[in-house]
Amino acid sequence: MQLLVIQNGKRRWVPTKALLPAREGNLQTLAEMLPMVQRDAVEDLELRKLVLRLIANCPNEFECQAGKLFEYARSIKFVRDPIDAERIADSATTIAEQAGDCGDKAILLAAMLGSIGYVSRFVAVNFYDDLAQHGYDHLYLEVQRDDAAWVPLDATPEWAEPGWEAKAPVRTVFAIWNETSTGVGGIFDDLISQGIQLGTQYAAGAVQQSRISGEQERQIGAQFDNLAGQTTALFNQIQAQPVITQQDLQTAVAAYQQLAQVAQQYGSIDYVSEQWNSRNYKPAYEERLRQMATAAENAAMTTTGAGGTPAVPGLAGISSMLSNPLAWVAIALLGVALVKR
Repeated sequence: MQLLVIQNGKRRWVPTKALLPAREGNLQTLAEMLPMVQRDAVEDLELRKLVLRLIANCPNEFECQAGKLFEYARSIKFVRDPIDAERIADSATTIAEQAGDCGDKAILLAAMLGSIGYVSRFVAVNFYDDLAQHGYDHLYLEVQRDDAAWVPLDATPEWAEPGWEAKAPVRTVFAIWNETSTGVGGIFDDLISQGIQLGTQYAAGAVQQSRISGEQERQIGAQFDNLAGQTTALFNQIQAQPVITQQDLQTAVAAYQQLAQVAQQYGSIDYVSEQWNSRNYKPAYEERLRQMATAAENAAMTTTGAGGTPAVPGLAGISSMLSNPLAWVAIALLGVALVKR
């Protein structure tokens, strides 16, 4: 048996010799899966666009966002690998085919969660206590909740719910992200534990920058820059389309909301404040959103006719929503309540 990797529309056999038997072969496969998840989560803009559409109606809470992504991964049809080949596919391939085995589903779900900052890890199990002879039988995920607890997410059974996992005598956890990765269990939670609230200056007073080390400030700045870069790329992609749809607009608004929330939460950190306010990120993004809203409304009117009903609801409220900081205070306070549970 050999290992077949499908990524970026290309097929690659790894290695040229036969895949090692049992657990050693599983480890070879995992060595290809881990960087695949990391790349998909960070670099695949189409994946992030899909994720933002799936969670567009979610409040900023773990249960809804992780639950929507789990439902999507669970809806992918389970299909076994070809005869005499261990096949793993990247997220784009699994989405295009709408099919895959437990490993493909785990890669997809881990990348989707990682694209919006949720840390997950692989869990490999052996059901018959014969690991040395037959290797691992099944693979699924655990995702880290806001309170740092790990929640099983097995997207293979069609009936499984978040939190369910099969009982097995052999269970091994494989980290996808290193310990310094930001996300639910990363630097932001470390700051919370030091008493730095998730609110803004409007709600809870100024965050004391003196409480934040230089390394922590650097990591927060890097996280903000990365998120801003992804948002800009997404906006560019949407505005380059000949027609902007309601779904496109909702995706753009969700991306802006996520970036604006981070900017509000850490607005008293000099670097974030400078990037968001002094460099005019905020007004530039909001102006682009208004342009997209107008384009989407015009497209809807063109489709329905002058006397028809526009297909894009609530466009008039976008401007007021973007200009109201108290909306972000409410979101930030909700985040504080969820973390304290």
